[in-house]
Amino acid sequence: MTDEVAKLVLEQLRLIRADIQRIDGKVDAVASELGEVKSAVTGLAYITAHALGEIQDVKARVDRLES
Repeated sequence: MTDEVAKLVLEQLRLIRADIQRIDGKVDAVASELGEVKSAVTGLAYITAHALGEIQDVKARVDRLES
């Protein structure tokens, strides 16, 4: 009876280990994708800041033309 319980526990531990390895792989993939998203957001923030600066310049020119 003890051998059966030990085998059952070992089998469950193996299944748990396999699940953990699968989850670990998914976490690594998500972390990689998150890094790519951070890079993209940084690029978008730069582009947005640049565009905002250009818009402010155009507004200032229009204000000078209107006055």
